[in-house]
Amino acid sequence: MVRVPEASFAAGVGYCIGVLDLFLSKAVAGRAKDMEFCTALLVHGYLRPADALALVKNMPADVNQRTLSARIRRWVAIAREAGHLIPE
Repeated sequence: MVRVPEASFAAGVGYCIGVLDLFLSKAVAGRAKDMEFCTALLVHGYLRPADALALVKNMPADVNQRTLSARIRRWVAIAREAGHLIPE
């Protein structure tokens, strides 16, 4: 067990990444484990595909937006083919 002095928790700011940002960063990476994680987010209703697709245009210039959009649509299709109801 690690003991942390209480002073370590005094006055600070914590930042947490939003679900859509997390989803998109994983979608850009596109690894098998990322697909599994992102489809779980979709299946459990943490985000709507339309919201993620709407943000693709805001991705940095070095991201291939066409590939990213296609990957997201493919993941949605995989989840739907598995019998999950994913909203538009």
